[in-house]
Amino acid sequence: MKRDLFHYFESDVKSVYATYAKAAKEKFGKDCSETPYHTISFGLNYSFKYNMNGGACHVHFIPYKTGTAVGIRYTIVQMFGARYEAHDSDMTKFVEQELSVKATDVNIDMDEFLKDSNRVLDEGLKRSNNETIVQVTESVSAADELKKFKDLLDNGIITQEEFDAKKKQLLGL
Repeated sequence: MKRDLFHYFESDVKSVYATYAKAAKEKFGKDCSETPYHTISFGLNYSFKYNMNGGACHVHFIPYKTGTAVGIRYTIVQMFGARYEAHDSDMTKFVEQELSVKATDVNIDMDEFLKDSNRVLDEGLKRSNNETIVQVTESVSAADELKKFKDLLDNGIITQEEFDAKKKQLLGL
């Protein structure tokens, strides 16, 4: 089962990303897989409060309008009706309080969002007017990047074709 939710924050990508990572780690105690300023992923195993007995949460970020769009994809094994919206609400409230910025729900197609997200990452997180939003300067080995994209493939976030293209790019083939 997949569930997609979207929010908009009138704040820069770097700040929104960092606050979601803090929420995952501090509020929910999750070890995250991270692609700086692009994706945060963590496992789900909230048995009682949210009724999610397995799966994953993938949080994607892109510059959008004058702030940041956040796309959250839940892939969950359900028990008694998973309450992913309650989990999202708790996480969003934490981020709103930390940033002192109110989230606005937005309606975006996840497939288009992910295409745009990957395009933005590939362009070095630049706006269409070439204004640099965030320059990812952390060096990450090709093997580390490949592992992250393999996780995305395994969780159904990207297609085999997208994975193969990224693999060729990372390996310089």
